[in-house]
Amino acid sequence: YERRGPTWSDHVLLDRAELIERLKAGKRFYSGKRILFQGGEFEVGLPIKIIQTEAGEILVTGDLKTSQDQLAGVPTL
Repeated sequence: YERRGPTWSDHVLLDRAELIERLKAGKRFYSGKRILFQGGEFEVGLPIKIIQTEAGEILVTGDLKTSQDQLAGVPTL
């Protein structure tokens, strides 16, 4: 979901490149889920970060140490 003023959007699907671009632009993303029947209330999980490695950029939630993308708690399609 994206914050749009005082309200939230519907689901937003981002590909890996778009997510990295937005993170580099200073946007903040968190894992989590919306609480059913609670409007704009969420169970917020860990922050999503970019970690620079010798092999390139990887996406992780929290402070995971890994050599590949590791997005625990984030749904994938």
